[in-house]
Amino acid sequence: MQCLFAEPTEWFVPWLPKVLPNVLEIARRHPDRTIFTRFIPPQDPEHATGAWRDYYQRWRTMTRDRIDPHLLELVEPLRKLVPPADDPAMDYLVHRLEGPDDMPAHIKASLLGPALSLPVSDGRLALGTWQGVYLCEHRDHGGPRSLLATLWGE
Repeated sequence: MQCLFAEPTEWFVPWLPKVLPNVLEIARRHPDRTIFTRFIPPQDPEHATGAWRDYYQRWRTMTRDRIDPHLLELVEPLRKLVPPADDPAMDYLVHRLEGPDDMPAHIKASLLGPALSLPVSDGRLALGTWQGVYLCEHRDHGGPRSLLATLWGE
């Protein structure tokens, strides 16, 4: 639940305020089973692939080159569950060996999980119409990363 859908944008979801208290309650009761992800639109329609390019031609105003960056953040009540490194709520954390954003990055990574299973059919990703795969960097200034893919099946 990002600001992108909670604030007056073309993608505003009017029922979001009604379900937010329930989402908060579930997240607080079951933090070990709660994952927050962010929908990140492309920089502009030309950076979208496949059918997404046509989609973002229609929604050009909702690309990163047109929207305020704060719209990509979680709504305030959810953002409090994983505060930024400079938030006073994070002062009790001493794991800052790699910088002030070290521990918040670990928390965010643990919310998203270390692995992802993707269905493949006939040699292609078998995702739904609106599904996609996104890589997230949780550090303020991340370093090099590697990706390991393990495939099995027929």
